[in-house]
Amino acid sequence: MPIKATERVYVPMSLPDHIRRNDGAMDPPPRCTSERWILTMKSLAGSFLAIFLLASFGWAAAEVNEPPLKVLFIGNSYTYGNDLPSLVAALAEAAGGRKIETDRHLLGGCTLKRHAKETKAIDKIQKKKWDVVVLQEHSLGPILHRESMHEHARILDAESKRQGARTVFYLTWARQHIPHMQDGADPASMPDYARAMYQMSGAAKATDFQTWCRRHTSGLVGGLNGGYFDIAKELHATVAPVGTAWQKAMAADPGLILHQADKSHPNRQGSYLAACVFYATLLDQSPIGLPGELTEESRRLVQIAPDEAKILQEAAWQAVQESRQSLGDRTMTNAEEFGKDAPRVCVEIRQIDTSRVDITVTQERPFPVNTITVLHIGQQTTNLCRYAKDKLNTLVFSMGADDFSKTQDGDAITVECLCEPPEHCDFGKLDKSKVRD
Repeated sequence: MPIKATERVYVPMSLPDHIRRNDGAMDPPPRCTSERWILTMKSLAGSFLAIFLLASFGWAAAEVNEPPLKVLFIGNSYTYGNDLPSLVAALAEAAGGRKIETDRHLLGGCTLKRHAKETKAIDKIQKKKWDVVVLQEHSLGPILHRESMHEHARILDAESKRQGARTVFYLTWARQHIPHMQDGADPASMPDYARAMYQMSGAAKATDFQTWCRRHTSGLVGGLNGGYFDIAKELHATVAPVGTAWQKAMAADPGLILHQADKSHPNRQGSYLAACVFYATLLDQSPIGLPGELTEESRRLVQIAPDEAKILQEAAWQAVQESRQSLGDRTMTNAEEFGKDAPRVCVEIRQIDTSRVDITVTQERPFPVNTITVLHIGQQTTNLCRYAKDKLNTLVFSMGADDFSKTQDGDAITVECLCEPPEHCDFGKLDKSKVRD
């Protein structure tokens, strides 16, 4: 039976808040889904066509109107060279979808240890509610100072999570003349690679080669990839696999040059490729087909020939897809999925200083969105409540050291989600012997 033109069909859809209906009224803010009224056509067939077209338009509008992704870059010259953060934002702008807003704290030659020890990087993390914090280690750090990299990555990651942000590790590339840096190699089978790293380390005056190799075996064997992927898996973080994308691009076009003359820093093609990797990682979108010329207001950021840009884009997308598989398909839009071997729940308790203890809780399914969460250990409650603004599986709480001292081994650890209806997430029993400094 045909539907009259004056009738309306009610279509529940996921749309931005305060959608204006066709009759001029304003819908109230949604609880779970937004609502939209549409005027129908004179026939049932026309109604279905209108619903389909408006639904498609509505979804597109929701994506376009999504708030910008706020990203903080922490690193060194590999990030500020050729203005990588602006390149990433410009790619998102050119794509016409969700925008990316970037900020940075970058120091030449800086390590994650220095960023963690000095207050400026942490102050920057705490200054704003970031969606993503990008961490980039010194180009030699994953090989020569693997333990230090991981130690201080944990500190910066905890600060990021405390702000509700996700961590993305910026996997960098090998030096032009030492390609084995990327994947790593056993010193016994690749002595030239090991000796090159030995010379670069500056240890030759103090330590003999064989002793040095024994001390750095894990870094040499793991290479840059191992250094980043291992800590990302531990922290349930994401990797932007720029270095592996470089490998793929140079394999696709052996004449392609991505390094500057110093064989270390990126030229403009190298930074454009890095930007494509970040675009794909952050927005879960393919960069293939995006322009090779990017501008910021009246300033030209980069100009890459279309054929060359396509090679770089394809290498970036392939590297990002393979990285997801390595991390258990942990995309930025699917960050709650940890992979088959991940524990169902876990708790990490760290003594920050004499006045504060941080408790990090992780579970497979995300915590409820848009709700206040509070952590309880026995009769004690965390001083700082966390607000889950996105589908987060990991939350970080702070408790005063005095309150924590009143807890007992065996006390129940629970997270209370103050939503409707309330939820209680059980994280087992307290074991003070596992508290970390």
